Amino acid sequence: MGKARVARELMAAGAPIAELNTVRKHLSKVKGGQLAAAFSCGVTALVLSDVVGDAFDVVGSGPLAPDPTTLDDAAAILERRLSPATSELARAALVETAKSTGVRHVLVAGPALARDAAAEVARARLVGVSVAVDPTPVEGEVSALAAAYAARLWGTEARPGLTVAVGEPVVRTPAGARTGIGGRSLQLALELARLGRAKGGWAFLAAGTDGRDGSSKAAGALVDGTSWERIGAAGLDGERSLAEFNAEPALEAAGCLVVTGPTGNNLQDLHLLFVGAK
Repeated sequence: MGKARVARELMAAGAPIAELNTVRKHLSKVKGGQLAAAFSCGVTALVLSDVVGDAFDVVGSGPLAPDPTTLDDAAAILERRLSPATSELARAALVETAKSTGVRHVLVAGPALARDAAAEVARARLVGVSVAVDPTPVEGEVSALAAAYAARLWGTEARPGLTVAVGEPVVRTPAGARTGIGGRSLQLALELARLGRAKGGWAFLAAGTDGRDGSSKAAGALVDGTSWERIGAAGLDGERSLAEFNAEPALEAAGCLVVTGPTGNNLQDLHLLFVGAK
């Protein structure tokens, strides 16, 4: 069974990046520290991290880093996330990974740096706006995250200002579900646009630092209280777009897409949540 297919099915099942990388390492001949065996000299790895905590064995599935996960760990993930038949096929291809490599690793940048840099730019440009950094990594399912953000925006504890966060939520698609064009950032933005329709004084940006959100041409989207109405005015059904995981056409029609093109890095997704003064 192909590695790409296993990865796609794990992502569709909602597997977080750490689980996905554990399986990838044990299906590869170079990941999980195995590439280090190709070098007879000293090696230093310069790392751009796309994972919370910047663990070198997780970034890029750690081709030069010792792997603390085991073949049994990978097998357990496959068994838990996939159908019995698919899991059995994938488990047959698993291999054990390297437990020591001797490679020196240096962190160049990671999600926290992206988050802090975004906050620094916001403070410089949004004079008079309170800018806060959320230290908690963004994770969880997109619809649940949208509800949590809605509570921040319109709940009793809502505070004016801009909050900057970073992370990677997941989109769980039911087996056999029809899917369109989009990704986790667009799905999240569209869901929040639905929850915040006709409400004023708020805005939300979700965008991937790599410049591409899933199958979309956009990095993400910027939505506010008028976005949902603009989707309808363009003749599109926002509810259907959500149900079919087809967020790009709806958000494009509303003028909400953020298109940057490929950035050459991947430091997870940035979320900027703005609450206006009451």
